[in-house]
Amino acid sequence: MSATPSKGRSLDRQITTQDVDCLREAFALFDNERKEVITPNELGKVLKKHGFRPSEKELSAMIKNFDKNSGDGGIDFEEFIELMVNHGHNIDENIAESFKVFDRDGDGLITEDELHITMNNLGEPMNEDEVKAMIAEADLDGDGKINFKEFQLLMDSKAL
Repeated sequence: MSATPSKGRSLDRQITTQDVDCLREAFALFDNERKEVITPNELGKVLKKHGFRPSEKELSAMIKNFDKNSGDGGIDFEEFIELMVNHGHNIDENIAESFKVFDRDGDGLITEDELHITMNNLGEPMNEDEVKAMIAEADLDGDGKINFKEFQLLMDSKAL
């Protein structure tokens, strides 16, 4: 085994305060009812916005796998952190799937229109200036679009 540090993400490091703040923001996106618990119904709404079609039984099973307080019908913030950390090894797959959500026409590029439409569909409307700013932040080659590598670098900079 090599002693050279990996250039990828390491799950061996400690979670920082900034990581917890990011996770709290993500938790809030799921917890629309603001009850400090993500229910199967809330999880289903978010997954459906991303093109998944889980059954009620599948949603309940997902929640049950991480619900340590069995009986409250959802996962609280601490359980959510565990879910996110334990599933961090799949993060590159998640980035690829997320890219596909934004790349609506499948051409390998995210345009301003695609970003605008997708953010609206996700319940996070953006005005034209916000869309342009987000594209500019990620667009390293100056073509006015976000390719997969640029998207991955942007997500890496925002990830745990």
